[in-house]
Amino acid sequence: MIDRMKKLYSIVGMWIVSAFCLLSAQSRVYSSVENVHSHNDYLQNVPFYTAYSTRCASIEADVFLVDGELYVAHKENEINKARKLRNLYLNPIREQFEMNGGSGYPNGKSFQLLIDLKTDYKETMKVLEQQLLEYRDCFDVKKNPLAVRVVVSGFLPSPEEFSNYADFIFFDGRPRFIYTPEQSLRIPMMSTSFRTLTQWNGLGRMVETDYNKVKAFIDKAHAEGKAARFWGCPDTKTAWNTFMKLGLDYLNTDHPALLDDFLKRYPKNFYTSRGKFHEIYQPTYKNDGSKKMPKNVIVLISDGGAGQGQMWAAATANGGKLNLMQMKNIGLLKTNPTNDYTTDSAGAGTALATGQKTRNRRIGTDSLGNKIQNITEALAAKGVQTGIISNDGITGATPSAYYAHQPERDMGQEIAEDLLTSPADLVIAASVEAFAANDSLLTKQLREKNIAVCNQLPQLSQVPLNQRVICLQGDDYGKNFRVIEESFNTVITRLSAGKKGFFTMIEGAKVDKGGHANDLYTVVDEYLSFDRLVGKALEYADQNGETLILVLSDHETGGLTLLDGDYKTGTVTGNFFTNDHTGIPTLLYAYGPCSQYFCGFAENSSLFDKILGFYK
Repeated sequence: MIDRMKKLYSIVGMWIVSAFCLLSAQSRVYSSVENVHSHNDYLQNVPFYTAYSTRCASIEADVFLVDGELYVAHKENEINKARKLRNLYLNPIREQFEMNGGSGYPNGKSFQLLIDLKTDYKETMKVLEQQLLEYRDCFDVKKNPLAVRVVVSGFLPSPEEFSNYADFIFFDGRPRFIYTPEQSLRIPMMSTSFRTLTQWNGLGRMVETDYNKVKAFIDKAHAEGKAARFWGCPDTKTAWNTFMKLGLDYLNTDHPALLDDFLKRYPKNFYTSRGKFHEIYQPTYKNDGSKKMPKNVIVLISDGGAGQGQMWAAATANGGKLNLMQMKNIGLLKTNPTNDYTTDSAGAGTALATGQKTRNRRIGTDSLGNKIQNITEALAAKGVQTGIISNDGITGATPSAYYAHQPERDMGQEIAEDLLTSPADLVIAASVEAFAANDSLLTKQLREKNIAVCNQLPQLSQVPLNQRVICLQGDDYGKNFRVIEESFNTVITRLSAGKKGFFTMIEGAKVDKGGHANDLYTVVDEYLSFDRLVGKALEYADQNGETLILVLSDHETGGLTLLDGDYKTGTVTGNFFTNDHTGIPTLLYAYGPCSQYFCGFAENSSLFDKILGFYK
């Protein structure tokens, strides 16, 4: 009796570990080592080691008994006498187990070997048990919780026969059985054919009745303290995401490396606002589309946020609504530079700021390196007030395209020195190395030209409205300070002091950073900040009546697609195709007088002449 109780406590202790893994799955913390099942693993180009290298939680081998030997194959007519269970799995497992000092994986984790019997269990189990006993130290999770757990599936013995086999061999549960408490201890998971519940192919969405049946199976398994698994289920990103939402413990896949990458990226591909949405400004449309020439033009650029993916990810996170969605006049801009299909921020910024396409990496210069007049210079010559605002560094590619002329975007010192000759009335952006010293040489030179330099937005109130000024202010996330939002009213106050109107470019630069990092949280968070700026601009345009608002991007970054979302909770799941720019056209939104002239398809360089034409 005492020995029997020791045995029971040991097994129960092992299941405490399993229960912890189950809780992890239900809380959406998915990983290969906890949740990936390498289905028909022996069909991989490199059996066992492909799944092992991605740290799969479960590895499956289909087994046939032929002439007293166990062979791994999908069908009997595919049996290769060299592909024995020993060769493909048992020996490699022993080798890794010993190398890891008695652990399935070297990181203190382990996995299960799911052996699917394809021949009658009565004879097959005898041979399998004999072979497993030779490797008992690798598989006895009762003595070593970090050993590899063996689970037998396929042609199973009856539950009453479980006790006939070595106590370290477990069995795959089936929902049609009602197991006794003792039998249940040999069942780590419940499995069933997915096709008995639904014919869903992993594309689109499951119909509600099928979804409920699938969920009921998973919930029942969990209620019994078991993990849940399906065989014959779809193997797509949509399916993986759906199964994760359902809390399925084992994700069945023929592509373990691809699923491993999906899971590793998932935390960065997921965003939720938890139902906290910013208010949307409702425009009056009183002057929208009027033929009267605008006196002021505000260009708002979301760097890298060109795609519908970025826009709709932010919209989903805000309950399905954005300020820019209130703008009725919409177009597309072609972004390519002169020397490539895909633009960088320098080439795109120069095209927008000068009206001429150029090579990538050029700042305010043409393909030959010659200076090109930018819109800031052209409008200043007409007496128009001009501003350049960004939450990037002041020598970032987009802001510098509106004031500098250099052949290479990395020439930070030279670009910064171009501020000495720029006529821009107001420049706000984060400090860079050229201004690193408290009283740098460049700062002294600017002040000698009567250009004020300050480091905090409130200091602008101390600078006369008719004095040119550079404010080296960036974002402060610790204080929830977003410079493009916080500076807007100050920008309008300073620039509207002129009698001939104003032009300003305001850039939200960090959507691009999120795209490069494949970080959906950053993309959405920065886009929402940018959209709050859009709301401020729309409200000002209605109050002023003579202001045109243009909202656009210089390019798209990341190739973002959206897999799933929930408007009620502001939750969205995406997937990035690349960590670089793409060549897709950028969206253009217009509101205010003459906004109708910005509909349709156009070159990004065409904006320069259209804007300049408003200032006769």
